[in-house]
Amino acid sequence: TEVKKEMESLENLPPISQLEETEKVQLVSRQSITCKELADMMETESKKILIMDCRTYEDFNASHIKFNYSICSVPRELCSIGMTASKIGNTIPNESKVCWSLRKDRPIIIFVDWFSTSLNRNTHIWWLKDILTNWDEEVDVKPEMLFLEGGYESFLIKYPTKCTDSHVKIPRDIVTQAFTIDDIEYPSVD
Repeated sequence: TEVKKEMESLENLPPISQLEETEKVQLVSRQSITCKELADMMETESKKILIMDCRTYEDFNASHIKFNYSICSVPRELCSIGMTASKIGNTIPNESKVCWSLRKDRPIIIFVDWFSTSLNRNTHIWWLKDILTNWDEEVDVKPEMLFLEGGYESFLIKYPTKCTDSHVKIPRDIVTQAFTIDDIEYPSVD
């Protein structure tokens, strides 16, 4: 019941865009942002956020969020043990290098994949966040790093006009990979 109460209190938090700077620092347990909060921030606080699209380069080119400060595909194979932010910066596509350097100045970084619902160690986003938190020697003050709830799929459904192609289809291999052992519910023996 304590976990349920904590979850309910997190659901009742105001949008990040409405928080004062001191309140943002206190919001330690929050790991995600809703599609509505992101859409609102894109309109009102665009200079504060940086979107890192963690899907493949092909998926990004097929359809992505229309936003000037968006980094296309951070390669999945680079987000692993031993990788640093500077090494990733050297390998991302040239059109993203300018935005990549903005991570030093933006107080909020939003990670977008196809359909994240949680942040766990098995995800590409978790590894990228870990690299930017622990292995980015170019950034002194670490920004708040959040993942987009429901990922690009959810944003596309809710805000198709804010995406480059609203008719893009989710790749089948990604849908089948979304199932994890954590998704299995076992009946109670009691």
